[in-house]
Amino acid sequence: MFVVLAPGIEVCRYRNTIRDPRERFDFDGYEGLDAAMKRELGDTGWWFDTAALTPEETADRVVREAQRRAPAN
Repeated sequence: MFVVLAPGIEVCRYRNTIRDPRERFDFDGYEGLDAAMKRELGDTGWWFDTAALTPEETADRVVREAQRRAPAN
């Protein structure tokens, strides 16, 4: 199953500022990347808004809901 973790541009920027300085990355193309992903992928997979979740909560929810959300074969 294809899952896009999509917390939104502002959350991505914020999360980068609170990372350990050694783990931060310089990236100024959020808007372009977001638009390209939406254009190229459309409604493919599960676009999961993780803005209000911790990494642990995100992982737990993916595991819990993946089978139900997976397309039927």
